[in-house]
Amino acid sequence: MTKILITDDDPFVAGIYQTRFQAEGFDVSVAGDGPSAIRQLAANPPDVVLLDLILPQINGVEVLKFIRSSETLRNVPVLVVSSSVAGELVEAAKKAGANKLLSKAMCSPRHVVEEVRKVLDARPSQPDGGDYENDVRVAFRHRVPPLIAELQRLQILLHGEPAAQASALLDLSNAAHKLSKHSTLAGFTNIARMTGSLEMLLDDLQTNPRKVTRSTLRTVSQVVDFIPMLLRQDGSLDAETAAPLILVLDDDPISGDAVCKALERANLRALAFEDPLLALRVMEKNRFDLIFLDVDMPRMSGLDMCLKLRATRMNAKTPVVIVTALNDFETRSYSETVGATDFIAKPIVMIEVAVKAVLHLLQGWVKRTRGARSEERRDRAA
Repeated sequence: MTKILITDDDPFVAGIYQTRFQAEGFDVSVAGDGPSAIRQLAANPPDVVLLDLILPQINGVEVLKFIRSSETLRNVPVLVVSSSVAGELVEAAKKAGANKLLSKAMCSPRHVVEEVRKVLDARPSQPDGGDYENDVRVAFRHRVPPLIAELQRLQILLHGEPAAQASALLDLSNAAHKLSKHSTLAGFTNIARMTGSLEMLLDDLQTNPRKVTRSTLRTVSQVVDFIPMLLRQDGSLDAETAAPLILVLDDDPISGDAVCKALERANLRALAFEDPLLALRVMEKNRFDLIFLDVDMPRMSGLDMCLKLRATRMNAKTPVVIVTALNDFETRSYSETVGATDFIAKPIVMIEVAVKAVLHLLQGWVKRTRGARSEERRDRAA
């Protein structure tokens, strides 16, 4: 029987993986922290290791270094499961000799099993009847309300004293990390994507306290308030597969490129324009899923552009995010008057742009899902 060691400090996540691998015929051991993992590796060498990078006391990279330095263990395949917030750890894991890097945003239990079997060059698993996945989803729905309540409680503390704010950022990041992992395992991919993006932003704010601004704090609050809406959508089990069409308009190519690069952090692509009149002609003929507009541009300001967009057939309802260095009440108020959906203050925090994009794209998905269901109910009643 193939032996696998699973390392994860979250009992719920570890239990899900343990149950799945046991059902696949593996002999499973679980370690909840770095020292426990090292002890088990030394005492009972496994055939493969599923390694979380963020572990108590000793992180996953140090565990991996121990494996590669051991004569007995150095050839054991190690599959690292990481989140995008752990960028430095991911790079360190690559250098330390990880065989495979898996993103938590994409790692359903079935996918992880298949990846382990590929590394072991074993037969693929047989599709199960679906009861297992349903049990995981039911368990997730029972566990998620307290996690959401914790997020809501902590985001209020962000607006307090600096000391309380720093502590709240750390606790919020941990709560978002847990919710992201749980929703991924349960197949709620949209919630996983939203909370994973939030985790990225919170981690960035912890690392760079100067980025804690009214704009970034507002974005955090928007995401926390939106997550319960995602949970209420039964269809949230299935993320949309079509690539969204995003437009970025900024007469400064450096600023426009910064927004596009920020969107790439969320695996999103955008069309960038520097000429407002050319961009307007394109938007009059093509429907976009999201639009970013700079305010201060020659020939036509971003606010005037937004007003014109709302009069077009194609993008009358497209979410528009205003990017501006003017963070005063008058600018924000006028942006709402001309039909802007949201705004981001300059200087740009790249991860905030990515989070804002994911937020508005998923909000659009929720609206379309609700509309489709309402139409379906009307058809049944007719």
